[in-house]
Amino acid sequence: MVLQGWDTAQPPKPFGERAALTREAIGHRHDHTLLPQTGIAEIACALRRHVEPQAFEHALAKLPPGAREFWAV
Repeated sequence: MVLQGWDTAQPPKPFGERAALTREAIGHRHDHTLLPQTGIAEIACALRRHVEPQAFEHALAKLPPGAREFWAV
């Protein structure tokens, strides 16, 4: 997680669309990223495989809609 330059006094930005977040993730470390276009969904699937489903859904329910959509697979 990259938090460099994060001003916690500012209000949170709206959650971006999956395509924009994917481009950002791929471009962030462009010299050595291996993240495919489907990387966010693949990470969400892997996370779901290793977290108890009810606990995962409980945690998602506490997040704003954009964040819930981000982890939806």
